[in-house]
Amino acid sequence: ETIHGELGFWLLLGAGSAKLIITGLSIGLGMPSGVIGPTIFMGATLGGAMGLIGAQMFPDIASSVGFYAMLGMGAMMGAVLQAPLAALMALMELTRNPNIILPGMLMITTASLVTSEAFGKKSLFLTILKSQGLSYQNSPVIQALRRVSVGAIMERNILRTERALTLEEAKKALKSEPKWLLVEGSNGPTALLPAVDLAR
Repeated sequence: ETIHGELGFWLLLGAGSAKLIITGLSIGLGMPSGVIGPTIFMGATLGGAMGLIGAQMFPDIASSVGFYAMLGMGAMMGAVLQAPLAALMALMELTRNPNIILPGMLMITTASLVTSEAFGKKSLFLTILKSQGLSYQNSPVIQALRRVSVGAIMERNILRTERALTLEEAKKALKSEPKWLLVEGSNGPTALLPAVDLAR
């Protein structure tokens, strides 16, 4: 009904605002609820309300209320999920109209940039994970480090030596082919040197 322009302005505005409050409360209380469905609903109702305003102010050039409702759906989805390409693809699949690409890109990009740059907000899913203390940074480096244990990459081929060595002591130390030399002084270890430096 929103897409066909059959609902009044105050009904659209009230339904969108009520859905926003209810969805925020359910997510804040940890209740199991969807995100994408309410996002699309809020975008459609608020976009339709803006379409009715445009139709009243500029009746000769304004598009149909359903067009604004579709743009509102895409803009809300792109802003909340921080996924502008997914929002644009959703608009394309719902309308099957290539003429919505340009206005859809304009609305979705603007909504996403305002949300991320002006207000500094991230995707709703990332915000929920962060509020629960869960890690969401899965860079390739972090993923590679998680696959390898510390013991697997620990260098164990280390030989303890004194600060001063004779030639014979140095040759004897290098016989075991250590990779590193831990130089010890009177107060404990003082330096870690590559064994190749002693071999030179």
